[in-house]
Amino acid sequence: MLPAGYWNQSLIDIQNEFANQVLGYDNPYTGMRIADDPALALVDMNNEKNIYTANMTSSTGSYYNELNEKFSAWLKNKYTSREALRLAWLPKTYDETSWCNVGLQNSEDPWSVGKPVQIMDDKEDGSLDRGRFTKGRGKDAKTFLCELEAAYYSQRMNFLKNTVGVKCPVSGGTAYTSNQIENFYAMTNTDFISTHLY
Repeated sequence: MLPAGYWNQSLIDIQNEFANQVLGYDNPYTGMRIADDPALALVDMNNEKNIYTANMTSSTGSYYNELNEKFSAWLKNKYTSREALRLAWLPKTYDETSWCNVGLQNSEDPWSVGKPVQIMDDKEDGSLDRGRFTKGRGKDAKTFLCELEAAYYSQRMNFLKNTVGVKCPVSGGTAYTSNQIENFYAMTNTDFISTHLY
């Protein structure tokens, strides 16, 4: 799945349609839909995928721009002004001043058209853990992504259970990253959380 499958509604609709085609298929041997078959033990929405292991910067063009616009709108909802946001993202410790020193940049302003805040540090590989953000910026980015992923799983669960009529337990995916706490929270609206290693 493309990383944008977590936030772009058209891609979410495609996932839902695919699930509906597979799980709504009438099995000619049993005479029932796959979703109604008691042999179906579980449904896993995304095998070994989550929003934290996705390289966001690989979602180039309109998908990445859409994510940045969503992040900017989220920030506008949290902070009263650009100055309040700038102060919250200032480096606060020696470590932040020397390395993790990327706070709000001059080119970023959620309150101005065409100046969205970047969710990722474009100079890194797209990983929040290895970025150069200040603690305040990193915390806001992780909180936003956690809420975004939780909304995705809630929407997908609603579709699978109420539209498709899936009766078996449904999991969001495998929580196996360094952001396990965030994954656990994001999947609280699923029937169970899968976490395992091989």
